Amino acid sequence: MEKLKSILSLPVDWDCKLIIDENAIISTHAPNGKKVDVRPLHSLINKILMPTATTNDQVDLDYSNLKSFQNSSCFQELFKIVHKNYCQLSCKCSGGGDANSTTVALFKTWSVYSWEVKMVLALAAFAIIYGESLLMANQTNPLAESIKLLKQLPNKKKLSKIRPLILAMVKLTNAIFTVDDSQSENISIYIQTVVCWIVRSVVVCTSQIIGFDDEYTEDELSKLTELVDRMNSHLGLLFDIEDENCKLTIDENEIRNTHAPNGKEVEVGPLHKLINEILIASNTIIVEGASGDQATLDSQLKSFKNSSRDSLEELTKIVRKIYCELSCECLGGGDVNSKTMALFKTLSQFSWEAKMVLALAAFSIIYGEFSLTVNHSNPLVKLLKQVVDKSKLLKIKSLIDAMVKVTNTIVDMVNVGKSRPVDISTYIETTVSWTVGSIIVCTSQIIGLDDEYTENELAKLTKKVDRMNTKLGQDLHTWWQSVDEKKKELNQYFQKMTDNDELPHAENIEQVVAALEEAGLGSSNLILGIDFTDSNRTQGKISFNNKSLHAIGSTRNPYQQAIAVIGETLSEFAVNKKIPCYGFGDKTTEDKTVFSFLPDNNPCKDFEEVLKRYEEIAPNLELFGPTSFAPIVDASIDIVEKSGGQHHVLVIIADGQVMTRAFHFLSLSSFYIWFMPAININGRIVKVSKVKKGRSKQEEETFKSIVTASLHALSIVLVGVGDGPWDEMKRFCDNIPGRKFDNFQFVNLTDIMKKELKPSEKEATFAQVALRKIPNQYKKSEELKLLGHTTGKAKKVVPLNPPVK
Repeated sequence: MEKLKSILSLPVDWDCKLIIDENAIISTHAPNGKKVDVRPLHSLINKILMPTATTNDQVDLDYSNLKSFQNSSCFQELFKIVHKNYCQLSCKCSGGGDANSTTVALFKTWSVYSWEVKMVLALAAFAIIYGESLLMANQTNPLAESIKLLKQLPNKKKLSKIRPLILAMVKLTNAIFTVDDSQSENISIYIQTVVCWIVRSVVVCTSQIIGFDDEYTEDELSKLTELVDRMNSHLGLLFDIEDENCKLTIDENEIRNTHAPNGKEVEVGPLHKLINEILIASNTIIVEGASGDQATLDSQLKSFKNSSRDSLEELTKIVRKIYCELSCECLGGGDVNSKTMALFKTLSQFSWEAKMVLALAAFSIIYGEFSLTVNHSNPLVKLLKQVVDKSKLLKIKSLIDAMVKVTNTIVDMVNVGKSRPVDISTYIETTVSWTVGSIIVCTSQIIGLDDEYTENELAKLTKKVDRMNTKLGQDLHTWWQSVDEKKKELNQYFQKMTDNDELPHAENIEQVVAALEEAGLGSSNLILGIDFTDSNRTQGKISFNNKSLHAIGSTRNPYQQAIAVIGETLSEFAVNKKIPCYGFGDKTTEDKTVFSFLPDNNPCKDFEEVLKRYEEIAPNLELFGPTSFAPIVDASIDIVEKSGGQHHVLVIIADGQVMTRAFHFLSLSSFYIWFMPAININGRIVKVSKVKKGRSKQEEETFKSIVTASLHALSIVLVGVGDGPWDEMKRFCDNIPGRKFDNFQFVNLTDIMKKELKPSEKEATFAQVALRKIPNQYKKSEELKLLGHTTGKAKKVVPLNPPVK
C-alpha cells in the first residue's frame, strides 16, 4: 500500500505555471457510455509524432494509416471534434493566458468521452499543429518563407526543444493503450491523472510552437518531460502491484545473479525461425484439428540443419537438456520461481536473447509432441502420454502467442545492433525472466497432473507478457529511428572524410571507427611494417628536436605515435587480434627481405606487445638501407594467401621515399622528372637531364609488388614520419598504373602532429586520413571477388628472426 501511495503522489515543489487543477478537470467528466474506437486515429498520430520526436523532421507516413482512419466508423465524429480542438489550441496558445484554464476548457469539450479518448483527441489536435510547423520548416520556396514570416512559425531549433516531451507523451499514451477494462480502480484513478498531465503537456508544447515568445524555459520543459516519463514507469509498477498476491512471481534480481556469459556468440537465428514454425503448426493441429501448410516448417528445418555443424550440435544438446529439466520439474508441485531459477542456472553462460530462444525451443518440443498426440485415436498413445484434453491446451494458447511475440521482438532488437541503451537492456532482462517463467507455467499446464493455474492467473500473466512486448515494441521503434538517424550522420561524416579538400572535425577515434564501420568496412586483419633505414637518423631534425626518429625516450617518437593510433583504430575490425610485425631496411635485411619482431615469424598478440618489442629492437639494431617497400608488400601478400584470402591492411611506417645506393634519393615515381628541372644531390644542384631517367631497381620492385598486391584483398597505408619532403609520395599514390583497384594510401603524420589540436583530435584526424580509403577498398575487394580468393602464385617469404633478442 505504501508503494501505491508513493506512485499516486505527484511532486508539489513546482513552478506555478506547471500546476494543474485536477479536481476541476475531473469534475468535467460526464461520459455517456458510448464506445468510441480511437485506435485507428491513435495509430495515425503515432506515425506522425514518433519519427519526428525521435530523429529528424521527416514523417515516414504511408497511406494505409490514413485510409484506416478514414474508413473507421467514428471518422466523421472524431474529425469534427479534432478540428474544433485544433482551432481552440491555436487560439488559446498563441500568446499569454492561463494554461490551466486552457486545459480545463479542452476537457469540457470532451466531457462525454472516456479518459483514453480525451487523451487521443488532444494529441490529434496537437499533431496537426506540429505537423504543419514541420512541413513549413522544411519548405524553402518564397511562398513558404512568406507564410512563415507572417505566421511567425518556429525554426527547427525551437521545435527540437520540445521533442523529448513529445516523445514522452507518445510513449505514455501507447502504454495507456495496453490497459484493458478489467483493471482495478487504482489503475483507473492513476489513468485519470496521467491523461490530465498529457493534455497539459499538449498545451505547453503548442504554446512553444505558436506562442510569440518561449513561454517555458528549458528547465521547465525538462521537469515536465521527467514527470511524464516517471508516470510511464509508474504505470508498469502499478501492474506489478496488481500481481503481488498472485503465485506467479519471480525474483528478477536472483535471476540476474545467475548470468555469467562466457563471451562466446551463439547464433540462434535459424533455431528461432524453426521454433516459430513448430508452434504455428502445433497450434493449427490443436485448434483446427488439421496439419495445415507445413512447407514453411520444412524449409526452416532444412535451414537449421544447414547451419554450422558445431553450432547445431551445441544447440541441440542444450535444448535437449532443458527439455528434460522442464519435463521433470513441471510434472507437479513446486513454485514457479525456484523452477525458473534452476533453468536460468543451466542457461547461465548464454546471452539473454539466447536463454529465451533455447528455453522456448525446449518448450516447443513438449508442445509439439502433445499436439501430435492430442488428436491421435490410438489408445496406446493416449495411455502412454496421459494426453490432456484440448480445452486444457486452449487455455494456454494466448500465453504461448504472447511468449512468441515478445521473443520475436527481442530477436529483432538483436538484429538492429548490440549497443543497446542501458534501459532497454535492463528491460530485456526483465522480459526474458518473465517469458521463461511463462514457459514453466505453460509446461506445468501441459504435463502437470492437475490444473496448477486458474484461468484468471493465466490471463494476468498473458497480459503482463503482452504489456512487456508492447513496451519493447515502442522502445524498438524509438531505438530504430535513432539508429537510422545515427547511420545517416555517420554516412554524411564519412562522405566528408573521403573528400580530399575538407576533413570534418573529429573529437576522438571512436567517432572515426563508427564511421568506418557504417561505411562498410567489414572484418580485417593488420600487418605492420617499420622502416629501419639510415635516413631515420637525420629525418627528425625539424620535426623531432634533431633526434633520430627511432630515439626511445620519455615521450613517444613518431613511430610509437603511429603504432599506437593505428592499433586503437583498426584493431576494432581485426578478426584475429594478433598482428604480424616486420622491420626492413636495417643492416640484416637491406632492400632484400624483412625480419619478424618475434622469433620464428610469430605475430605479436596485441599492440601493447608491438610497442614493447619495438622499444626493445629500435635502439639496438644498425640502421642501413636502401629503402624499398617491395619486401614488406611481398611478405603481406604471402600472409593474405595463407589466410585463404581474408582482407588485410598493411600499415608501413617510413621516414622517406624510395632510396637508391647511387644517389640516396630518387622519387618513387618516374613522373618526378616531369615536374622538377633539377634536384639537389648531396648539396650539389644537378640538372634532371644528367640524372638517369626512369626508375631505380627499388622503385621498379616496389611498383611491381604494389600492382601484384591489387590481385589480393590487401589495402596498403604508408604513414610518413619525419621532415620529408613528401610531394612525390603524394603524386605516387595516384600514379601506379596496372592495378586492379586503388590499393595504396599515403598519410603525412608529421603535418597532422604539427596542428594546434588536442591529442585526441590529432589522433582522430590521423585515423581519418590514414583509413578513409579502406572501406571502399574493402568493397572493391568484394566486387572483384578477391575476398576468400587465393592465386597460389604469391612469393614464399621467410622473414628473418629479429636482429635483437
